[in-house]
Amino acid sequence: MTQFNPEQFAASQQATVGAAFALSNKLLDAVMKLNDLNVQTVRVGFAEGQESAQKMLSIKSPQEMVALQATMSYPLLQKSIAYSRHVLAIASETRTEFESLLDSQYKQFSDKLGAFVDSASTNAPPGTEGSVTALKSVLDAANKTYETVRQANRQANKALDDNLAAAAAAVSSASQHVA
Repeated sequence: MTQFNPEQFAASQQATVGAAFALSNKLLDAVMKLNDLNVQTVRVGFAEGQESAQKMLSIKSPQEMVALQATMSYPLLQKSIAYSRHVLAIASETRTEFESLLDSQYKQFSDKLGAFVDSASTNAPPGTEGSVTALKSVLDAANKTYETVRQANRQANKALDDNLAAAAAAVSSASQHVA
């Protein structure tokens, strides 16, 4: 029978903590990117707001007001679309990094568990072959289920990305017709 190995347990715990910190760092990177984008957006918005206020203060007739509003709405819509695209790009990049890290962690866990089961099966007492075979079958089914869920998740994410890109293109196209 396989004996408890404190070194393997400690290594496993270290790997788990390392993976948790890696995910936390990826998330923090995404938050920082979003923060930078928001700060940049506020700075640009503030500067453009000042410029717009100056233009509005120089208006002398209602026709000038209507003309100014018309020239200001299209760039604002375009900037909103660009901002949304940046947010989606950050989210997509973060999702891809998470998937990669989680896939790597799952593979390591699955390999270690498979090695443990193989080791346990070679050291198992006679008459337990059926139990070992059942355990291996359960692990194989779990791996296949994980792979199926992972593929479905990737397909759903691709469909989401495609739909968001199509929606952004449609809004951009419609906004050009309005301008």
